[in-house]
Amino acid sequence: MNRMKKIFPVFLAVIFFIPGNSQTYTGGNGPVADFATTDFPLTVSGLSPSNIDSLSFGLETVCVNLMHTWDEDLEIRIVSPDGTVALLVGGQGGSGDNFTNTCFNQYAATAITTASPPFSGTFRPMGPVGLINNGQNGNGAWILRVTDVYPADNGFLLSWSITFGNSPATATPFSVSNLPLVIINTINNQAIPDEPKIMADMGIIFNGNGNINAVTDPFNNYNGKCGIEKRGSSSQMFPKKPFGIELWDSSGTAIDASLL
Repeated sequence: MNRMKKIFPVFLAVIFFIPGNSQTYTGGNGPVADFATTDFPLTVSGLSPSNIDSLSFGLETVCVNLMHTWDEDLEIRIVSPDGTVALLVGGQGGSGDNFTNTCFNQYAATAITTASPPFSGTFRPMGPVGLINNGQNGNGAWILRVTDVYPADNGFLLSWSITFGNSPATATPFSVSNLPLVIINTINNQAIPDEPKIMADMGIIFNGNGNINAVTDPFNNYNGKCGIEKRGSSSQMFPKKPFGIELWDSSGTAIDASLL
C-alpha cells in the first residue's frame, strides 16, 4: 500500500463574529502528528451570554479544514473548557484524503458516517455534542483533539472554528433499548487498563425477547462482580474499545454463570 506524503501551506488564525446572536471563533493551524494525539487550542472570550445550554444558547457548529491522506486513520473530537469531550468523526473515509471545509451540526440532514472524503459540507457528528451544552461557562480554553491511530501518514490542520447561537446542539441521554443492557462500573471510577483485569460491578438488564429494557430497571439477569481489561493491540486506538471480561466473586475468584 503506497501512502503518499504531502506538504501543506500555513494560514494565520483569526477570530471574528457573525452579526446577530451567532458568534464564531476560529482557531489556528499546525501539523497533525502521525500515530499520536495533537491538541489545537482556541481561547473563547467575550461570549455573550457566557453560559451555554441546550435550550436557548450554546454550541451549534464545529468546522474543520484539515489535510491528511487516509482519512480513516483520524479521530477528531471537540473538548470544552470544563473537559467535556465529544467525538465529531472517527474511522470514516477509508483511504480518501482530507476534510475540506467539513462542518458538524446536530441538525444536519446527512450523517458524517454516510458521507465521502473530502467531506465538504455540513454533517451530523458521530458523538453527542449536545453534552457540551451543560450550563458551563463557554469562555475559556477549547480544544480540537485530533488522533491519528495508524503509523503511516502525517497531516496538517489548516483551520478550525466553533459557532455558538440560538439553535444549540441538544443532548439525548440513552435510556431504553430493545436489546439487553450490560452496565459496568469500575471501582472508584478507575480507568480500565490494558492488563491486568481490575474489579468492576456488572449488571445485566434483560426483560425478555420483544420487551423494552430501561437503564432504570433492576439488574435481573446478572448482578455481581467482574474482572475487566482492554484487549487487542492497534484495535485499542479505535473509538469502540475491545474488552476482556471475566465473572468474579467479591474476592476476585472466577465464577460461572449463565448469561442472557
